[in-house]
Amino acid sequence: MKLQPVSIPWMGGPRLAGLLYLPDRPVNGAAVILAHGFTSGKYSMDALSSYLAARGRVCLTYDVVGHKLGSTGGRMMHMRQAAENMTAAITWLRSEFSPVSVVLAGHSMGAAAAISSAAIDLESPHTTSPLAGIACICMGVNPTSGFESTLGAAMLLQRADYVEGAPAPNLLAGLDRLLESATKLTSPALPALMIAARNDVLLPTDSVRKLSEIIGKSADLRVIDAQHIDAPDKARGVIANWLQDLDAGGGETG
Repeated sequence: MKLQPVSIPWMGGPRLAGLLYLPDRPVNGAAVILAHGFTSGKYSMDALSSYLAARGRVCLTYDVVGHKLGSTGGRMMHMRQAAENMTAAITWLRSEFSPVSVVLAGHSMGAAAAISSAAIDLESPHTTSPLAGIACICMGVNPTSGFESTLGAAMLLQRADYVEGAPAPNLLAGLDRLLESATKLTSPALPALMIAARNDVLLPTDSVRKLSEIIGKSADLRVIDAQHIDAPDKARGVIANWLQDLDAGGGETG
C-alpha cells in the first residue's frame, strides 16, 4: 500500500487536507471515501482505510474544515459544511479515478455527511463513476439527543474546543437536518450498511435501527461489539465483507 497526501478544493473555504490510500495490487471494486466524526480527524479512519486498501481498494480520507486535530484549517460555522466537504471529495476522486464506482463511508458526523451528500448526488447520477452505496457507522435518528445525557454533555464539554468555529452545541444541532435527506435514498434505492455499536452511549442500537428503517429495505443493519469511538476500527471486517457483496451485486438486500 502507498500513501499519498492530496489537496482537495472546495468552494466554501480552504483546500481539504486529504490522504489517498493506494493498494499495491490491482484495484478491486468500488473506491471508498471515508469521513471522520465530530472533533476528530482523518487519522481516526486510518485503520479502516488501510485495511480496505490492503484488500485492493482505493480509499480517500480528509480532515473536515475547522477540526483542530486535522490539517485543513478554517472554521466550521455550520454542520452542512461536513456534507459540502464530502461532496468536494467525491468530485475530486471522480476527477482522478473515473471510471470507478464510489462508496461513501462515515463515522458519526461523517455518516450524516455521507447520507446528505448521497442524496444530493443521486439527483444527478454520474454515468462513469456512479455512487454504489453508503456505509454509516454509529449514526441514528435524533443524534443531538445523545449529547443531552449526563455523559454526552460531559464528553462535549471536554472536547468542545477541538473544533474552531461556531459553538459545538450549535454545530451538533445541524446533524438532525443533515439526516432529513435519508428519505431521499429510497428512490432509487441506494445500498446502505448501517453499523451500530453495542456499547455506544451516544447513538444506541435502537436509534441506528430507526434510521435504517427510514432508509428502507436497501439498508443492512449490523451490530458490532464496540463503543462510539472505536467503532470504525472494529467495523473493518463487516465493511470489507459488505463491500465484497456489493461488488458481486448482492448489496441491495437488507
